[in-house]
Amino acid sequence: MPIKSFYAKVEHPNTVIESMIIGKDDKRDFIRMTIESEVTFTRPDSTEIYEGKTIDLSATGIRFITSTEVKVGEMLDITVKPGVSITPPLDITMAVVRVTKTDDGRYDVAGVSKTNNR
Repeated sequence: MPIKSFYAKVEHPNTVIESMIIGKDDKRDFIRMTIESEVTFTRPDSTEIYEGKTIDLSATGIRFITSTEVKVGEMLDITVKPGVSITPPLDITMAVVRVTKTDDGRYDVAGVSKTNNR
């Protein structure tokens, strides 16, 4: 069965987001794009900066690998650093929804964006 998709524009206070929406044959509302980029994150009320590398990104979520232990339910302030200097970093606050320990002892972290305005 082919996947039905279309572009949707969603108005936000500061921008228009264009994103590919997937038909209901998939459980996700938005396509995940494989993106390898550096990511830094902090925990609320902390100035300690942790590092990781993105695996994929969508309009509402992010998945990354880190050597720092993270727990489901935590809120993290994330900065995704783009590969080119003309693109500004992506700053979001995310709620961690899944953490899987990898074979090499790192953490595969998936989260849902709670805001893009910090």
